[in-house]
Amino acid sequence: MDALNLSNVSISSSGNVTFSGLSSGLDFESIVDAIITAKQIPADRLALEISENSDKIAEYQTFRNLLTQLRDSLSSLHGAVSLGDTLDIFEAKAAFASTTRTDGQSPTAAANLVGMALTNEADLGSHTLEVLNIATAHKVSSDVVASTTTSLGYAGTFTVNGVSITANATDTLQDLRDRINNADTGASPTGVGASIVTAATGQNFLVLTADETGTAMTLADTSGSVLEDIGVLTAGGAAIKNELQAAASARFKADGLLDIDRFESDLVGSGATLLNSVADSAAYPGSFDVTGSTGTRTINYTSSDTITSLKDKINLETANTGVTASVSGSTSTSTTSQPQA
Repeated sequence: MDALNLSNVSISSSGNVTFSGLSSGLDFESIVDAIITAKQIPADRLALEISENSDKIAEYQTFRNLLTQLRDSLSSLHGAVSLGDTLDIFEAKAAFASTTRTDGQSPTAAANLVGMALTNEADLGSHTLEVLNIATAHKVSSDVVASTTTSLGYAGTFTVNGVSITANATDTLQDLRDRINNADTGASPTGVGASIVTAATGQNFLVLTADETGTAMTLADTSGSVLEDIGVLTAGGAAIKNELQAAASARFKADGLLDIDRFESDLVGSGATLLNSVADSAAYPGSFDVTGSTGTRTINYTSSDTITSLKDKINLETANTGVTASVSGSTSTSTTSQPQA
């Protein structure tokens, strides 16, 4: 500034300096901005401190989560106390399965044939599962039908697994398929679905397939001859005319034992029948001998023994007989089990 007019300056008793007038030459706007900026410095420092503390809190929370994960991981290590050692990672068992075919052809992957579930209490060992027959659903077809959208001219009532279905003369092949599928719903479904398979132009087939494997469907004309006319049943409705696939249940052997639940009659004269007769016999107590590479031991049993307790008794004598025992049955799906580190 070039000059200062002191008459425009006044000082109060508290020491505050004030200016008045326009002839002082001072830049009041800059002075006010500087004062405001100076007043804001403590607030800016406080805001920065709050932001830094928030970042610290977030990092501490992340660190805490990581420590929690580490604690949970360590709780599964050897020595963790749990029922059946379910939390002991060193007791965990894993199943490994492989497949072969007796005809030398490439086998189906094991995962496509059987599912396996193990607990930490599973015994170590190797098991063989022989698939004798896979499960199939009953499947039948009609005779060839030229069009799927032309009226069939078949009217009447027929039953599918006891459920009545009515067809009209104006129904097309598609309509008949839909009627059958609609009957496979609700509280009392037929258990049979319908589809149309087109082999070539003008060659259409109505295919009926059971929803479940191993159960044959029952079909009958009750009024008229719809199923007979379309070629699902033979003349007079005596039998199925075009059976594409018979119903079959899965059948297998586990360590040489047949699937007891479904094929109990096949066990006559087998070792499994003998074992069942021991379990069902009233001749208690009893005993049998186990002879192996290192000797013979007598195993005693009572009426309270189960097949699992018999297994345990045999294994208690393994050092003296060289024989180990395991339990296999119709619900067993394990193959080779090994410890998993």
